[in-house]
Amino acid sequence: MAKTDALDESSATSKAKPMKGPEDIQREIRKLAASLNWTTELRTREKKAKSRQTPIIESKYSQEEKVNCLVCGDDTFVYESVSLPCSHHHCHKCIRENFNQILEGQTGYPPKCCEPYKLEDTIFALDDEKLGQLLEAKIRYESSKLINCAYCQEELADASTSITKDAAYCPDCRDLTCVTCGDEMHKGLCPEDDGVKELIRTAGTRGWTSCPKCNELVSKNGGCNHIFCRCGTTFCYICGYTISGSDGTGCECGKRGRRPSSVGESIRSYHGNPEDAIIDKATRERIVQSHEQVFAEKEKLLAQERKSLETVMAKKKKELGSALKIRELRRELYELKVKCEATKAKANQHQKRKITTLTKKKSEAKDIKEEIQKHTSIATRTRAKAKASGGTFFRLGNTEDKIETVE
Repeated sequence: MAKTDALDESSATSKAKPMKGPEDIQREIRKLAASLNWTTELRTREKKAKSRQTPIIESKYSQEEKVNCLVCGDDTFVYESVSLPCSHHHCHKCIRENFNQILEGQTGYPPKCCEPYKLEDTIFALDDEKLGQLLEAKIRYESSKLINCAYCQEELADASTSITKDAAYCPDCRDLTCVTCGDEMHKGLCPEDDGVKELIRTAGTRGWTSCPKCNELVSKNGGCNHIFCRCGTTFCYICGYTISGSDGTGCECGKRGRRPSSVGESIRSYHGNPEDAIIDKATRERIVQSHEQVFAEKEKLLAQERKSLETVMAKKKKELGSALKIRELRRELYELKVKCEATKAKANQHQKRKITTLTKKKSEAKDIKEEIQKHTSIATRTRAKAKASGGTFFRLGNTEDKIETVE
C-alpha cells in the first residue's frame, strides 16, 4: 500500500511540474549570467534550423562568442578558454595537457605560452591530487638549491624547507645534511675519502662543472655554453652562474669572475681532515631548532597558498558549471523555438487548407445559385410563352417542347 501511495505521489509531482516556456528559460539564463558577472551587452545573430521556415534570432552574451585556441587551432567558447598575459587564448583541454606534460616530466615548470600562466586563472584544470604535484614542481622551480637528504634521500628544496650555505634541514628525519658534500652535517671542511679523490682527478682532467642549484655533474663536448639542467636551472658553463634571461642572456662572466666551475676545484676547496668534522650534540640541536623555525614559517606560507588556490579552483569550477548550464538552457530554448515555429507553420498550413476549402465551397455555392437562377429564368419565359399561345409547355432537360392541348 505504501509503495502505491509513493507511486501516486511521484506521478502527481511529475504532473504538477509546470512546463518551462521561453520566458522562463530566458529568465534563468539572465540569472546565471548575472552570477557570473557576464557583460550585459548582447550580440544578435541568426541561427538556421534544419527544417526552418525563417531564421531564428538569438541574443547572446559576449562570453558566449568563440575564440581560436592557439595550441590546437579549434574554435572554442570564451568561457571554455583562458586569455593569457600574452593575449593568446588556450582552451581548457590544452591547458590541462600543458599541466600534464609538466607533471609527467616531458617539459619543465612553469606552464606557459609566450609568458608563464597565472595559476589563479588556470589551476581549475587540475584535480586536488595533481594540484599537489604541480605545487611540488613549482617549489623545485622557485628553489635556488636542491639537496638530497643524507638519511632518507628525499629531495630537499629551499623554497619549502630551510637550506643555508652550510646545511639542509629534512623535516621527516629532523636532521641536517651538508650542502657541499651531501653527507651528514659536520663542522669544518668536508672529509675526504678515496672516492672523492678519484672524483677530483676525473673532474680536473675532463673539465667538468656542476649545476649551481642541484650540484648535478655536467660535462660538455660541443655546442654553446648555455646549459639547461634537468632541475630546470639554466647556467653558464664558463662562469658557472645562473642565467636569468630565458633567451640565454644574463651571463655575468665579465662582472663576477669565474665561479669554481670544475667539480675538482669546487670539491677540493671544501674538504679537510675527517677528525675535525664532528659536531657536538648541543650544537647540532641548536642548529636543528633554528632550521625548524624557518621550515615552520615556509610550511605555513605554502599551506596558505594551497588553500587559496583550492578556493580559486572551487570557484572556477562552479562558474564553469553555470556556464555549461547556460549552454544547456540555450539548446533547450532553441529546440523550444524550433518546435514553436513548427507548430506555428503547421497551424498556418491548416488555416490555409481551411480557407481553400471554404473558398471552394463558396465557389460551388455560387455556381449552384447561378444555375438555379438560370433555370428560374427559363421557367419564367416558358410560362409566359404558354400563356400567350394558350397551350402548355413543359421543360424537359435543357430543351423546351411545346405540347398543345385540346380543350
